[in-house]
Amino acid sequence: SAGDVPREFVVDYTVKWAVTIDGVEVVAPQRLLLTRDYTYDEKQVLGKANEEEVLRRALARDLVGLLVRTINAAD
Repeated sequence: SAGDVPREFVVDYTVKWAVTIDGVEVVAPQRLLLTRDYTYDEKQVLGKANEEEVLRRALARDLVGLLVRTINAAD
């Protein structure tokens, strides 16, 4: 903003993973990254803090789904 107050933030989650079975690498190490941005209003501090938490949970849930689909596709 004009007053050097942040108006937008980015929340991201990164997962690094690999699959090994009996010490044999089945799926090479990979990285999954999801990012969401949200606006910030200092007049709604509690609501925006809750929005950030909701976004973090949604990102974690989406990453788990993406990871499961990726592993299933590797079969």
